[in-house]
Formats: sequence, structure tokens, C-alpha cells
Amino acid sequence: MKELTSRQQQALATKKKIQDAAYDLLIQENYENLTMQKIAATAEVSIGTLYHYFTSKEELFFTSYSGFDDLLCEMHDKVHFDSPLA
Repeated sequence: MKELTSRQQQALATKKKIQDAAYDLLIQENYENLTMQKIAATAEVSIGTLYHYFTSKEELFFTSYSGFDDLLCEMHDKVHFDSPLA
């Protein structure tokens, strides 16, 4: 496999930074309240940079689904339910 250029490494790091910010926000509030502006601010990137990598909030979450799925499973495992049905 070819080694990534520094520009490609930077692009991957920026994309991961955006995804991590979206993860953090998803933990704090529900999906409907998340905005691209909040995600960009949390990731400390411009809104233009965010839209360069993801054209919409839906695309961001859809393309990052496996990571979000893992996060939700971790969150679920940490919750202790009082009901025996859970």
C-alpha cells in the first residue's frame, strides 16, 4: 500500500476530528438538535470545511454509521436498567 502524503494524512485527520465532534455532540443532545454549525464549532473547523467533507448532517452520520453504532453499543452497555425486562 502506498504511503499517504502529508496532505492526505491531514485530510483524514480533519475528517476524523469532525466525526469525533459529532460523536461528542450526539452523547450530549439528540440528533434533531444537532446542527452543522454546532458540529463545525465543536470540531474547530469552518462550516465550509465541514461541508467539504460532508454535504449534510445525514451524510455525516450515514457515512460514519459503524463508528456511531459502536458508540451507541458502548453507551447501551453502560446503562443499568431497574426493570428485569430490559
